[in-house]
Formats: sequence, structure tokens, C-alpha cells
Amino acid sequence: KLYEGNNARWAADYTRSLNNLAVSYSSVGRPEEAIPLAETALAIREKLYKGNNDRWAEDYTWSLSYLAASYKSVSRTEEAISLQEAVLAIREKLYEGNNDGWAADYTRSLNNLAASYTSVSRTEEAIPLQEVALAITEKLYEERNDRWAEDYIITLNGLAISYNLIDSTSEAISLAEAALTIAEKF
Repeated sequence: KLYEGNNARWAADYTRSLNNLAVSYSSVGRPEEAIPLAETALAIREKLYKGNNDRWAEDYTWSLSYLAASYKSVSRTEEAISLQEAVLAIREKLYEGNNDGWAADYTRSLNNLAASYTSVSRTEEAIPLQEVALAITEKLYEERNDRWAEDYIITLNGLAISYNLIDSTSEAISLAEAALTIAEKF
């Protein structure tokens, strides 16, 4: 009722509540109840984002990402990919404008979309995304390894898997060895 009476005032709280309940349903294996809530939150945030990109970019891309993950969990992979592509396009622009502020979200988006591409045998499309994520996380890891080790390891391992899938075994081994070396340090 609060949201219906004053959309502008209650949009953030209402959409956060929708998403929190969706996450809770998903965590107990009830995606059929989570997805409609996430779709509603996304629809609201999309309207808000279109009206004020700067204010709503983070919330909107989070909703897109969460719904994509929900779709993927129920084998709606093509729908998930479409949402992940939208997230990546937005986060790429945000990253270009503020590398430090958006590096984590941008590389996560690159890796998530790459994983989805790989899951539907589109590995050749996944690899360039993973290579961009690797270049960014490697640089950030060199600057601050305590903060970026996990992201770097995830990216190394994801790209190693993709290289294995296209029979680039020596590259895959090199990346997997690098990931293991870093993991053993932390």
C-alpha cells in the first residue's frame, strides 16, 4: 500500500523487499515463487532507471543480474543471456566512466555472461569476454592482491575451462596452474 500511494518515496524499499523475498524463496528451492517477485522488481526498477540512469543504475543492473540467475536456475538460459547482455552493456559504460567504482561488477558481468555462453556451447563468444575480465582482474590483483585474489582466481579458472572446451589445453593448463598458485597463497 505504501508503494501504491507514493511510488517515488517507496520504490527503493518496495523493490528491495521484493528482491529480498525472491532471494529467500530461491534459497529454499522455490524459484517458481521467486521469479515473479524478481520480475516485478525489475519492471519497477527499469522504469526508474529510464527516468534517472545515474540514481538507479546499480539497483537496475542488480535486478537484471538476479533475474538472469533465477532464469538460469530453471533452465531458461536464453532469457538469462538476454538479461546478462543488457547488464553487461550498462556496466561497461559505467566502468568506462568510473573504473574503480565498477570494476568488480563489470568483471562479474563479463564472467557471468561468458559462463552462460559456455553452457549453451557458445564458447567462442565467451572467451573474448573472459579475456577482458582477465586483463582487468590481473591488473587489479597486482595492485591489491588481498582484495582481488578471489576475482582473479575465478576469472583464471573460467577461462581455463573455456580453453579446455576448444582444445587449447596448454593455455588451459597455464591458467589453471596460475589460479592454483594464487589460491595456495591465500
